[in-house]
Amino acid sequence: MEDRALIALVIGTDTEIPLEQISPEELRKRGEESGACRLEAALELGDRLARLDLVGRPPADSPGAVVRMIQRRLRGESRERFLVLLLDGQNRVTRTETVSIGTSQECLVVPKDVLREVVMEGASGVIFVHNHPSGNPSPSREDVRVTARLKKVCDLLGIRMEDHVIVAGEGVYSFAEEVGLDF
Repeated sequence: MEDRALIALVIGTDTEIPLEQISPEELRKRGEESGACRLEAALELGDRLARLDLVGRPPADSPGAVVRMIQRRLRGESRERFLVLLLDGQNRVTRTETVSIGTSQECLVVPKDVLREVVMEGASGVIFVHNHPSGNPSPSREDVRVTARLKKVCDLLGIRMEDHVIVAGEGVYSFAEEVGLDF
């Protein structure tokens, strides 16, 4: 079945929005609230199905692997979203949580709020991900500061912080790959 036909089945109407640009937010901009709700439900169902069986799931061991796992959630977003990926002992994602939604240029990140679910679930490790709607993946000074704070708190709690990945239209920035996580 073609992308356009699948989209029409999910949102209940035909649309000219290409697959790589469709998002609940884009549908809402176009006044299609019902379609946006249906798409959110379909994406959540897909996420839940993906979490059912971790056996054989590849580990989140590179920025590319992380992006493939979460790109649906961030595609077409006009506001920054900060996500935490909870990891098991083999670096497989057991759950993904959106912990903060901000503006087009910033997102409030409070370590105790970001790590609450990680601690409660007893995750072995974490990967933090956020998007830059501007399209530029380069970290801001605040991104660097927040990453350093999160690393310190993770170290204190005995949680492995594997990476902080910034996703943007022009690419991906990985703190682990670019500068390391030794703050």
